[in-house]
Amino acid sequence: MTRVLFITRKYPPSSGGMETYSKALFEAMSRLDDEVDIYRPRTDIMGRPSLWQITAFALGACWLLVRRARSYDVVLLGDYALSSLAVVAKLAALGRIRTVVSLHGNDLYFM
Repeated sequence: MTRVLFITRKYPPSSGGMETYSKALFEAMSRLDDEVDIYRPRTDIMGRPSLWQITAFALGACWLLVRRARSYDVVLLGDYALSSLAVVAKLAALGRIRTVVSLHGNDLYFM
C-alpha cells in the first residue's frame, strides 16, 4: 500500500477547472488506496488569493511536510505553483519520498 499526501491550493467549494480536477483526482485515488491524505486551504479561496492566503497556505504545507513527510511514500503537488514544496518534502523525508507535480493547462504556458 502506498501512502500519499496530496497538497492542493485549489479545491471546492472554490470553483473552476483546477478545483474540479483536484476533487476528482482525490476521490479517485481514495477509492484505489486507503492511505491518501489531503492538505488544502482551511478556508475557501474564492477568486484570486491574497498574498496572505498564499503565504499562509505555503507555510502550513511546509510545516506539515517537516513534521510528517517521512510517514508518506509520495507527495502529489496539485499545481506548478506548489512545485517548490518538492524540495521541502525531499529534505524533510531525507530523500525517501517520491514527488509528483500535477500540471494544468496554463501551467504549461507560463512555466
